[in-house]
Amino acid sequence: MVVVLQILSSGVLSGAGFFVGDAVSQFMELHCNACRRKTDNEETNEYVLRRSLRFSVSGLFAGMYQDLWCRAMDDLVRLRSPGWTVVVKTAIDQAANVVYLGILEGLNAVMAGDDVVKVWRSAFCNMYWAYVLMDVPVDLFVFAVVDIQWQGVFQVFAELCIAVVMSHLLFEHVSVDALTDGSALCECSRRSSQAWVPHGEGKEEAGPMHRNKEDVAQQLQQQQPEQQQQQHDP
Repeated sequence: MVVVLQILSSGVLSGAGFFVGDAVSQFMELHCNACRRKTDNEETNEYVLRRSLRFSVSGLFAGMYQDLWCRAMDDLVRLRSPGWTVVVKTAIDQAANVVYLGILEGLNAVMAGDDVVKVWRSAFCNMYWAYVLMDVPVDLFVFAVVDIQWQGVFQVFAELCIAVVMSHLLFEHVSVDALTDGSALCECSRRSSQAWVPHGEGKEEAGPMHRNKEDVAQQLQQQQPEQQQQQHDP
C-alpha cells in the first residue's frame, strides 16, 4: 500500500511539475525572442492554458513511469560492482527513453489534435538528444546515491527543469491551430454546430442565403442613385 501511494504521489508531483515547466517555457517564448516558437504569430502570441494542462496530463504518466521503472531496474540489474551497476542502469534507462519520450510526444499530439507521425518526425530527435544530455547526470547521481524508495520522487523534481526544455522542443513542432480553438477537434465541432439549426426556434443560420440577401440589398442601394440621375436627365 505504501508503494502504491508513493507511485501515485510521484505522478501527482510530476503532473504539477510539468504544468509549471510548460508555464515557464511559454513565458520564455513570449518574452524572449531567442526562445520564441517558430510557429507563433501575432494573433496567437499569448499564454495558452490548455497547452499547460495537456502537458501536465502527460506528466502524470511520466511520474508514475519513472517511479515504477526505477524499482524495476533495482530488481533486475544487480551486478557485483556498484559502479558498473550504476553505469548499466543509466545505459538501459537512456535506451528505454526512446519509448518513454515517444509516448509523451504522441500523447500531447493526440490531446492537441495534431498529427502524431508529423510530431514524431519533426521533434523526436532533437528532444531525445537534449533529454539524454540532461538526464544522464541525473541518472548517475540518482542510481549511485539516492535510496530506491526515493529515486522516483527525486527524478520527478529533477525533471521540473527538464520539463521546461521538453515543452519548448515539443510544442515548437505542434501547430498553433492545434493549441487554440482552431484545432481539428474544435473545428469539426464548430462546423457541425453551424450546420445544424434547431427546429422551431426561428433562428436563421448565417449561411449562403443570408449572405445573398445582403448582396441584393447592397445592389439595390447602388442602383438607387443611378435611377434618380436618369430621372433628372432630359
